[in-house]
Amino acid sequence: MSGSSDDVRRLLEPIVGGVVTETRVSAGSWLDLEIGGTLIWIKMTAWLLESAAEFLLACEDKTEHIAEVIAVLDGRRLTGVTVTPFLDLTLHFDDLRLVTFTTQARNDDHHWLAELPTGQTLFAGPGQTWSLIQTTP
Repeated sequence: MSGSSDDVRRLLEPIVGGVVTETRVSAGSWLDLEIGGTLIWIKMTAWLLESAAEFLLACEDKTEHIAEVIAVLDGRRLTGVTVTPFLDLTLHFDDLRLVTFTTQARNDDHHWLAELPTGQTLFAGPGQTWSLIQTTP
């Protein structure tokens, strides 16, 4: 779909203020976050969790450690969303940030996706492309 990273950010803005109701580690270091009725899947991209003072976690940590530490997001309110022109996503939670960043210039996979409450799914990637597809009526 044509459009800018600002368009992608605007699609995610309605979930700002939502509370994380569940975080899960799925395949390896893939993350699933449910925030305000939206399911965000962080898949084929690198990511890290940090505070202003501390590096907490990264995608290459052991799965058991990821599952233990990522739960710190449960119950936190999403305070902002940033999307770069390369579709790197930063989710802001008061004093914590979950930051994604692509690691391959040429890749056929989606970096992350968001199942929106509108019944649409937002796919970020491959590369700097994105698409919005109606997935439920």
